[in-house]
Amino acid sequence: MIADPRRAAGASPYACPMRRAGTGVCIAAFLVAAVACSGPAAPPTLADELAVDAGTVAAAIAGLQDALDHRYDALAQLYTQITNMRLGERVAVALDKASRVPTDAETQPTLDRYLAFGDEVLGALSDLDAAIATRNVEAAAVAAARIDAAAGSLATAVDADLCAVAVPPSSQDLCTLPEPVGDYESAVAAVFLDFVAAYRPLLRLPDAFGDVVRGAVLAHQAPEVVDMLDGVASRLGALTPDQPHVAVHQALVEFVAAIRARWAEVDPQRTDTLLARVLTADLFDITCTSADDLAAARALLLGAVPNSAIPAITGVLFDDPDTGCVDR
Repeated sequence: MIADPRRAAGASPYACPMRRAGTGVCIAAFLVAAVACSGPAAPPTLADELAVDAGTVAAAIAGLQDALDHRYDALAQLYTQITNMRLGERVAVALDKASRVPTDAETQPTLDRYLAFGDEVLGALSDLDAAIATRNVEAAAVAAARIDAAAGSLATAVDADLCAVAVPPSSQDLCTLPEPVGDYESAVAAVFLDFVAAYRPLLRLPDAFGDVVRGAVLAHQAPEVVDMLDGVASRLGALTPDQPHVAVHQALVEFVAAIRARWAEVDPQRTDTLLARVLTADLFDITCTSADDLAAARALLLGAVPNSAIPAITGVLFDDPDTGCVDR
């Protein structure tokens, strides 16, 4: 903050200068003083305190994702571009500043969660640098997916104000979802959005590395995806929907089971040059079939609970052009 020299000299910063200024100058100063004295300003929120530094991190991630969203004649061009962005340094400096913002007992856990996200991003950026140094394109793609997943996970864990400044555009659709109605919707929202944060990055791996690399990554990640989907199925199975939500619940359970079965067919030891296209096409077909069932269930739900948040919550996957069924 730049100090006001008149305050340093003991004078009010709102006093009219001792010179022949126009009357309007004094009136303006008086009005500013009146506003300032009308009452204390609201203290800054954690989102306010983090806005600049968290925005720097989010912008760095967005710049990386934009660079990865293009095909290159030679990957050396991409590697040079990423290296010149100095992402690790920019993010580390911003996170160091973010770690110093003032907190209290209520806001400290949220700051801790944000800094954990920052650690995950820094780790992935370090892996990305190592992958570039060794020309390991699969490791580079996995590192990029980790960053995307970390951003999605953060978006599901913080309030809308912090989400708006701390989350890159790729996951901003998770920031403005409506409040769930009732305990069941709150519980299913937690399960489904955790699933989206982990699953969606795999279906939008960077275009820069091409289909062969994408297929290799999907094959190697398949066992972990199956385990993750087993966890989702278990969490859904532990919920007891009330009557208006029964059909939606069943549609979600069947969708998770269907994509789990398809992922289980992938051989992690076999790299098929067409795997990425075949697998994503099959998953797209499953999602479209499930979307029809879910749409019917959501219509029934909205008849009973017009303000249900379930359509918006499920829409982050089913209506996403990268993962859903929107262009058939």
